[in-house]
Amino acid sequence: MMAKTHQAFAVFSVLMVDTYVPGSVDNIVTASVLSMLGALQPDLDSPQSSFGRLIPLLSKPLHSMLGHRTITHSLLAVILLYSVLTSSPQWHTWADAICIGYFSHIIGDMLIGTNGVALFWPLKQKISLNPLRMQVAGAGEYLVFNLLVGAIVIQGLTHFYPSFDLMSRAGPIFTICVELYAKTIGPVIGSLTFKYSSLFNKL
Repeated sequence: MMAKTHQAFAVFSVLMVDTYVPGSVDNIVTASVLSMLGALQPDLDSPQSSFGRLIPLLSKPLHSMLGHRTITHSLLAVILLYSVLTSSPQWHTWADAICIGYFSHIIGDMLIGTNGVALFWPLKQKISLNPLRMQVAGAGEYLVFNLLVGAIVIQGLTHFYPSFDLMSRAGPIFTICVELYAKTIGPVIGSLTFKYSSLFNKL
């Protein structure tokens, strides 16, 4: 998934959380910006990525040792990041926003691209949720990006100007994205977690 699609997906995910769990996001604008930062971090394991180029001294050896979409694209990485952020007085408040962006990146790479991610690292099996076989930077991803941008604009304006009632006028775009997100990804993640939990117990 392209960096800009990752960031759009992160903002969309923050808006979803704010919509369905009211009060969970203190400041929607700040949370959105931080989620965009979090959405770039998993690609630390790719020296060619936007985030990897910022920290080449860490990105290059990490890629050489473990490859792409392994530990940084795993549930373990999300747990470790959340633990570090919540233990810091400076970042505790924004741990949720950053981790929403981080986890949305992982989901995005499972949805677009054919290689999948090592979600349950240190298990090496990579998991993909891409039945349409959409390619990175292909027509399918650009369609997804534009749908996400449309959904963000609609939901963002509805958040700040509820009297406009934009959801009743242009809500189908947001509704389609929500249904795809909630009805397809959630159940699959749940079943995969159940399937591999027994393997983790043996490690």
